[in-house]
Amino acid sequence: MKKISYAQNFEDIILLRAFENQKKGFFIDIGCHHPIEDSVTFNFYKLGWRGINIDPDESFNNLYSDLRPQDIMINTTISNRNDKDLDFYLVKETGLSSFNIEELDTSEYFVDQVKVNSKTLDQIILENNLQDKVIDLIKIDAEGHEKKIIEGWNLSIKCKCVVYEITNLNDDDKKFILDKLDKRGFELVYEDGINNFLLHKDYSDLKKFFKYPVNVNDQFITYNYQKNIVLKENEKNELKRMYFGLVSIINTYTQDSLFKLDTNYSIFSREFIKKVIIRFKILLIDSYKSLHKQLPNFISNKLLKILKKIFPGLLFLRTIQKTHKSNLKNEIEIEEGDKNIVKKDYAIKPIIGLNKINRKILIDFSEILKTDHQTGIQRVSKKITINLLKKYNEINEKEKNFNLGETYLNENNVLIVGCRDEENFYRYVNYPTIKLINILSNNQINQIIDISNDEIFPKYNFQENDIFLGLDYCVNSVLNKEDFLQKLKRINVKLYFFVYDLLPVNYPQWFFKRVEKLTRIWLKEISQFHGVICISKNTRDDYLRFLKKHSIDVSHNFITDVIPMGHDISEKEDRIYNENDMLTKNNSFIDFLIVGTIEPRKAHLEMLKTFELLWQEDRKIRLTVVGKKGWLSDSVINKFINNGHFKDYFFYFSNVDDNELSEIYKKSDVLIIPSYNEGFGLPIIEAKKYNKHIVARNIPVFREIIGENGNFFPDTNINEISSYMKKWIKDLRNGKIKKNNIESTTWEESTNQLVEILDKNANF
Repeated sequence: MKKISYAQNFEDIILLRAFENQKKGFFIDIGCHHPIEDSVTFNFYKLGWRGINIDPDESFNNLYSDLRPQDIMINTTISNRNDKDLDFYLVKETGLSSFNIEELDTSEYFVDQVKVNSKTLDQIILENNLQDKVIDLIKIDAEGHEKKIIEGWNLSIKCKCVVYEITNLNDDDKKFILDKLDKRGFELVYEDGINNFLLHKDYSDLKKFFKYPVNVNDQFITYNYQKNIVLKENEKNELKRMYFGLVSIINTYTQDSLFKLDTNYSIFSREFIKKVIIRFKILLIDSYKSLHKQLPNFISNKLLKILKKIFPGLLFLRTIQKTHKSNLKNEIEIEEGDKNIVKKDYAIKPIIGLNKINRKILIDFSEILKTDHQTGIQRVSKKITINLLKKYNEINEKEKNFNLGETYLNENNVLIVGCRDEENFYRYVNYPTIKLINILSNNQINQIIDISNDEIFPKYNFQENDIFLGLDYCVNSVLNKEDFLQKLKRINVKLYFFVYDLLPVNYPQWFFKRVEKLTRIWLKEISQFHGVICISKNTRDDYLRFLKKHSIDVSHNFITDVIPMGHDISEKEDRIYNENDMLTKNNSFIDFLIVGTIEPRKAHLEMLKTFELLWQEDRKIRLTVVGKKGWLSDSVINKFINNGHFKDYFFYFSNVDDNELSEIYKKSDVLIIPSYNEGFGLPIIEAKKYNKHIVARNIPVFREIIGENGNFFPDTNINEISSYMKKWIKDLRNGKIKKNNIESTTWEESTNQLVEILDKNANF
C-alpha cells in the first residue's frame, strides 16, 4: 500500500524513510496549523507517536481534540523570551499568521490583530518535563520567526532531528541558526528548497536516508490525490449500482405487472389465460435478461420510460395491495445480505409536540458531511439543526461518557443522517449532542465526522412514523438513493424537503449547465413524497408554477408550506482588525454593505459600477462587500481587487466568521441587496437586527420580506439605479429616510414553526 504525504513539500515522506520502523516516538510541532492538511507530523501520529502541537490560532483546537486526542495542544507563540500581550496578526485557519503585518497580503485575507503570549522552547520543555526525554523530531514553521525560536533553546536535551522552514529567513538568520545548532551537535543533512533537515551526530547512521530527494521510489501519493481517488472510485461504484439497480427494478416491476393481467381477460378460460401469461412472462423476462448486460445507462432510462407507459401506476408501486403493504412494513430487501430495514431493537422516546407519536427526526446532511461549502443554504441547515438538537435531545450521562463505537446514541430523538456514495441506505452520526452542536456552530462537521468510520457513522434502521427531513440541498444523494427513499415511503416514513429557490431552473444562465438539469430532476423526485417547505411565499409560488408547467401530480395530502428565516449572529467580545479605516466608524461617511456569496445573480459588479458613478460626485460614501467566492466568480473578484478605489472607498472580505460579520454590520449604515433574484435574502433579517437602513432591488421576493414601504431601487440599468441612489443618499443625509419596520424571527422561532408544520401534517 502506498504511503500518503500530508505535508506541503513531502517533508513527512523523507522523514518516514528514517523513522518508518519506529512505532513510538515524540515530536514538538511549532506552528502546527491543521492536524491533517499540510501537516508534517500526522503520519507519525498514525504510526503511534505522540507530541506537543503549538500554534496561537485557537480555531484548530477542536480539530486537534477530535482528530489527534492523544496529542497536547498549546496556544502560544514561541520566541527568545517569555512575554505577554504581544501584538500578533492572526490569519485564522491558515499557516500565515505572523508578528509582522507587512508580510501578510491583507487584500486576500481577513487579518485579526490579537494579543498573544510568548514562551521560549526551554519553557515548553520545562513545563512538560521533557528534560530527560528523547525528542525524535522538532519541526519549526514560524513564518520568519525561526531565528528567535532557536535563540530561546538553550537547555541540553536529547533530540534526533530538527526541521525548520528557511523561506522567510535572510542569509544572516540562516547562518546564525546553523552555527548554533552545529554547536549543539547537529549537522545539516538535507535541503529541500523550503526546509533544512538536521540530524544530531549521535544518530549519524540515519544520514543515508536523506541522501536523495523525494522520488518515485518512495512509493507515495499526496493526500489530495488520495481524496480524489476515493471520490472517483465512489462515483464509479455508484454508476454500477445505479445501472444494475435499474435492471433489477424493471425485472421486478415487469413481473408484477404481468401477473396482474389475468384479472382483465374473462373472455377466455382461466387455465388458458394463465398459460399465455406465463409464456409471455418467460419470453419477455428472459429476453430482457439476456439484453440488459449490454445496455448503456441512457438506453435503460428510455426503456424505463416505455415500461411506465405500458404499466402505468405499477412501476413505482403506487397501487400496492394491502396484503403486500403490511409485509413491506416489516421487511424490505435493500441489497444482498441485508434484509431488514425496520428493526425494533431500541426504545424510542416520544417527541412532544409531534402528536406524541414515537418517532425520530432524521436530518439529511449527506452533502455537508462530505464538503461544507458554508453556503447560505448550508448555514440555514445548520442553524435549524442546532435548534432541533437543543429542543428534543436529552443530554444524559451516556452522552457525557461517550465512547467511540457505542451505538446507544441512536436513542436520541433528532439524528443527523447521511449516506456513502456506494451504499443504498443511510447512516447516522453517532456523536454526542453537545459536541455536535459545537462542531456545527464552528462549521467543522465534515472535518471531525469521518464518514468512512463505521463506528462513528453506523447504519440507521428506519421505523414507521420516522420523519426524514431533507433540510440541506442534497441533490446528488437524493437522486442516487431514489429507490431507497421510495421504500421508506412505503413503510410510512414521512419525507419532507426544503426548497430554497428555483433559480437554477428559472435562470440557468447564472449556473453551470448541469446544475439546471439536476435541480429540475430533483424537484420532480421530491414531489413524489409528502411535501416541501419553502423559505418564502415567492419560492412556494415558483414551485407551484413548476409543478403545473411539468404536469406533475402530487398526492392529495402533499403539503407546500412556508417558514420564515431567522437570525442569531453571535456577538462575542470586540476585537481589533487591521482594516481600521473601514471598521472604525467615521461619521462623515455613509457606509454601504453587501453580504452574499460572489456569484452572477448577486449583481456585485453592477452595484460596483453604480458606486463608481456615485464616487465621481460624492467621496463621502463607501462600499464594503462580504462574501465567499462562489461559482463563475473569478473575473468578479479580479475586478474587486484591481478596482481603482480598492481600500479607499471600496473594501472586499471573503472569509469572515459570525463575530467578524457582526462587527462589520455594526460599523455600517446601509445594507444594500442588489441580487437579480433570491429565494429569500437572509442579510435583510440580519440588518434588521442591527437596526440598519436597507435598500433592495425592486423584485417580488424583497417586497414580500421588507414590505411595500421599503426602499427599492429600479430593476433596470446602472444609470437609473445611480439616479435613484443619488436622491436616496441626499434624503438620508437630510433625515427624510425612515428605517424599515421588518418583522424578524430568530432561528429558534423558525424551528418552532417547522415543528408545528410537521406536527400538523406528519400523521395523515
